[in-house]
Amino acid sequence: MRMPVPPLPTLALIAALAAVASPCAAKVTRIAPDARTHAVKLRWIGSHELTEPEIRREVATRAPSGAERVNAWVAWLPLVPDPPPRPFVPFTLQEDVARLRRLYARQGFPEASIDYEVETDDEGKDVTVTITIREGEPIRVRRLNLARMDSTLTPTMDPDEAARGRRELRQLGRTLTGRRLGAVGIEDIRRRTVAWMAEHGHLAPHVEVLTMVDTAGRAADVTLLVEAGTRSRVGEITVKSDPPVEPRLLARHLPFKTGDWVSSRDVQTGLRNLRSIDLFRDATIEVPVSGPADSVVPVRIAFTPSRPRLTTLGLGYVTSGAGVSMQAGWTHPNLTGGARAVDLVGLWQTGLWSFSDVPDKLFRVTLTMRQPYVGFPAASLSFGPRVELRDDLYERSNVFSWLVTYVYPYDALQTFSLSFDQSYTRILELRFGGVSVNRDELAKLPGGDLLAALNGEGNVQQWTASLRRGRLDDQTLPRHGITVRPSFTTTGPSAFTDVQFARGDVQATTFMPVPLGNSALMLRGSVGRVWPYGSSLPAPGTSGLAQFLRLRDYNFIAGGSGDVRGYDTGLLGPKFPHTSTGTEGEATSDYYDPVTGLARAMATAELRLPLPGATSQLALHTFLDAGRVWIPDSRYSFRLIDENETHWFMTTGGGLGYYSPIGAMRIEGGYMLNPSLMDVRDAAEVQRAIIDGVPIEDVPAHSRRRLRIHLSLAMWF
Repeated sequence: MRMPVPPLPTLALIAALAAVASPCAAKVTRIAPDARTHAVKLRWIGSHELTEPEIRREVATRAPSGAERVNAWVAWLPLVPDPPPRPFVPFTLQEDVARLRRLYARQGFPEASIDYEVETDDEGKDVTVTITIREGEPIRVRRLNLARMDSTLTPTMDPDEAARGRRELRQLGRTLTGRRLGAVGIEDIRRRTVAWMAEHGHLAPHVEVLTMVDTAGRAADVTLLVEAGTRSRVGEITVKSDPPVEPRLLARHLPFKTGDWVSSRDVQTGLRNLRSIDLFRDATIEVPVSGPADSVVPVRIAFTPSRPRLTTLGLGYVTSGAGVSMQAGWTHPNLTGGARAVDLVGLWQTGLWSFSDVPDKLFRVTLTMRQPYVGFPAASLSFGPRVELRDDLYERSNVFSWLVTYVYPYDALQTFSLSFDQSYTRILELRFGGVSVNRDELAKLPGGDLLAALNGEGNVQQWTASLRRGRLDDQTLPRHGITVRPSFTTTGPSAFTDVQFARGDVQATTFMPVPLGNSALMLRGSVGRVWPYGSSLPAPGTSGLAQFLRLRDYNFIAGGSGDVRGYDTGLLGPKFPHTSTGTEGEATSDYYDPVTGLARAMATAELRLPLPGATSQLALHTFLDAGRVWIPDSRYSFRLIDENETHWFMTTGGGLGYYSPIGAMRIEGGYMLNPSLMDVRDAAEVQRAIIDGVPIEDVPAHSRRRLRIHLSLAMWF
């Protein structure tokens, strides 16, 4: 049957109504063949649980990143490549929508709605895509069940272990109840179950995870189907090593023996213990499983032996303080048997090419013997002498020490240590408060207290406990994670030490990813305090200068490439012009000496950004640093410190770094934002003003002193 054709006026009316009812029909988006993706935006309708990074990982339609836009601006420079093109492909956008719908289905959103809008500029070349998402109500876990627990696990598993398995299952069920089904991670549940079975001797279990979804109730029941298989015992342990390994040494580092139930956790613990011994350059443990019915499995251990060798040979440089540094270390892994290693380490901080007014020179030789397996397989005890020749901001001296250190590394970035240090110091020249005093001049100084403080010989006994805890995704160039390093030191009885104090210090560093390549934000803070007691407390009615001088090596300083950039090493906070005698007997000064402080606080915010067109190991960074050094104990009332020098000081700047597994090479500039009076004035002019009784404010300031350049070759966090 033929339908009657409406007259033309009727067709025109229908078309007009359709145009009004459909805004999209009123505007036709024209896209040029060579269109580029200008921006990809996400817009949620209502609340949402999935994050923007989770969504963008599924979207192949990409707009230029911030780094690529910067790259495009400088692509005209020689050797700078063009950024990658970002063409707009409609078919790719359709695939993105399909992937997002599958993602939301996997994540437990059965009614998720995904749509998009496309806008262009007038020429149709720059395309802006807006993806609109309405998540809807998710499906959540109602309960977790285990099928055939009694019939499968009980006959082959120890009753106590089976009961423990049930308790852990109930705990897991309480953790998962109420969570979104997609967030639970079905495959993660299966892996955790397989891992638990392997820890208890079931090396080839069969585990399935079934999900029953009640769409009307927006709930899901998760059921574990477990076939445990045969529980295996440790069979013959074979060792491949040349030269052979002492059986007693091997036995005390392995947490299992022939006849024990196999445990994957014990295997990993044994491997970590063996690799902690210097006698072995590497170690492997294999537990081959031929089938689910193996009741006895062999264990194969292989070692790569270590021989006497140079273990450390390094060259470093830092602009402030040490300058060029060299270090060499030699190790004998088994000098007296029993895997007792001997280390000989030498360090020479030459001060060469240091930008500091007083280079931090140091020559140190340390000889230690390390005894493995002290209390725990991975723990060790080191002891031996150390000799130091110092020439730094504080003094020129010779130091002989006897060191004992206990170290327990219980995981990566997880270390506890306890150390004992008995030191004998012979001071050849003291530098404090802007004055240098050598041994020949000590006897000429009046005042019994001050003379005692400047005594050229002394003993100090220290006990230090330190802890390092944390997790980082990458130890070379971390993007997320946290590390915490607290330490506490106290001195021994007065019969063994000339100074008495307690010293606490804690530093925390966290990394947070920034959605721009491998960018990350680092936040670091530290706080420290020295509490003098006993013989280090000032007598009533005295200024406390003598006691403070005895503490100068253990007090706090700040400034330099390692903490507050923009300052020379140690020169943030209280300082004084160094005084020396000229050729005609006049007082002269070329630099500042730090006074040090009983308390210190520092904070850093650093943003790491990718360098356009460069490898990921090369990155730019910008920072904001702050620090304060002061003396909060009013019993030390000597008047060498200007209150203006004890405030918070801030710096900012940036630089470029190359990051490798052995450390980072960084060049950076720091600029003082709120310098103190002395920070922007030459030491010689300040000293002259002090002698003449002129206020420091009247001394001309030099803005060039606000800027410092730092170059460092070392670990950077």
